[in-house]
Amino acid sequence: MLTDSNQDFLIQGMAVDPNSTAHIGVAFYFYPNWQCGGQSNPCRLYAGFVSSTDGGVNWKRQTVFGAISPIWLADSPDGCQSCHSWMIGDYISASFVSNGKAYPAYPIATRPGDGDCTYGLYPNDLECREYMVAPTNGLSVG
Repeated sequence: MLTDSNQDFLIQGMAVDPNSTAHIGVAFYFYPNWQCGGQSNPCRLYAGFVSSTDGGVNWKRQTVFGAISPIWLADSPDGCQSCHSWMIGDYISASFVSNGKAYPAYPIATRPGDGDCTYGLYPNDLECREYMVAPTNGLSVG
């Protein structure tokens, strides 16, 4: 566990290779700076992946996938118009297949028409654009 990092890691999906006794893969989200927010330091949510070939004793350097702005995600203010709960969801996973490669899957968002995806702001929330992505050829472990 990192104790000297400014990063904030959240929501993970773990995979264990059924054809190996020690291959592990972890897909996750993170904020590079846990103190993000505001105009001068906007938050960007990244997806990442790390793997190990020795049961977690040593880890390969993380693979980082593109950043998204939390306001591109669906919002659930729950009756409070000034409160926000940007929802990336818990739809994150990682799997190994017979080729020994890992396939993490993440929901990703793109910028809505006006840059905001607040629930109820658009008819049927058609402007919110979230979709699942995974590497086509898998990721090598170790």
